[in-house]
Amino acid sequence: MAPEMKRRKTVSLNAIVANNAFSEGRGKSRGSAKAVKRERVSATGSERRRGPDPEEIVEDKPVIEIEDDDDVFPDEDPDPAAMAQQYMTQLESYATQTNVLKLSEEEKHKLVAEVMRYMLFAQYRDGAPVTRTKLSEHLSKIAPELKRAKVSSYIVAEAQVKFNEIFGIEMKELSRKAQKKTGAARTNLQASEPTKEYVLKSLLPSKMRRQFIDREEDHTFRGFVMAVVALVSVSGGEIEEQVLWKHLAKLGVRHDDEAHPKLGNVRDTLNKLCLQRYLMKEKEVGSNGQ
Repeated sequence: MAPEMKRRKTVSLNAIVANNAFSEGRGKSRGSAKAVKRERVSATGSERRRGPDPEEIVEDKPVIEIEDDDDVFPDEDPDPAAMAQQYMTQLESYATQTNVLKLSEEEKHKLVAEVMRYMLFAQYRDGAPVTRTKLSEHLSKIAPELKRAKVSSYIVAEAQVKFNEIFGIEMKELSRKAQKKTGAARTNLQASEPTKEYVLKSLLPSKMRRQFIDREEDHTFRGFVMAVVALVSVSGGEIEEQVLWKHLAKLGVRHDDEAHPKLGNVRDTLNKLCLQRYLMKEKEVGSNGQ
């Protein structure tokens, strides 16, 4: 009788141990299920209010460095040293002119400073290119007693050298394509030389410009410029304004939108492209003379 009672007691203890082990295992399995559920919730983003716990973030993936334009096209950036030598050679060719030799060093510095100031303010105001005519007129107002037409080439050349040496900026000369005209005006226009214009361009490498100069708020405008220029290009180099607006409307840019979240007044933005010489706007005369 006694051995049988002892055996029953042992069985009861084993059952209790097994029951406790089952309960502990069940509790652990519940904890694992909660952990899995928490990972799934974080992965699907259903609980967006709650950020992931620190222990849930595991960064075991290697960082992949994507090549930019400078790595793929290393020769795209200008060479400031070679450019400085080019402008210096041009300056020396003008320095031997008679009217330039008559200028004192003080007069030279004053005129060069005025050209640089004029270019900087024009760039900040609207970014539109400055014509050679405007620069010559400005120099005539500063020193009307001198013959500006014969010394303006030297002054502009020295300003180009100073921009390169002091600011790391190129005062680049452009030849503006003349607008189309009809009749006698077209004949006279073909005989004339292209208009010279100047813009300021940074000499910093592309990688440094993106890191220290470029702003995120300018990306939308650049995208708008590329879209408009691409539409004009694929249309054979010219397009009617009405057709252009029709294409832009498909991209969510409407001509009557005066409060676009990124572009503001869209029509004014398009006019800005004309001002900055991305586009040339011409009026066509119809059969009725309008």
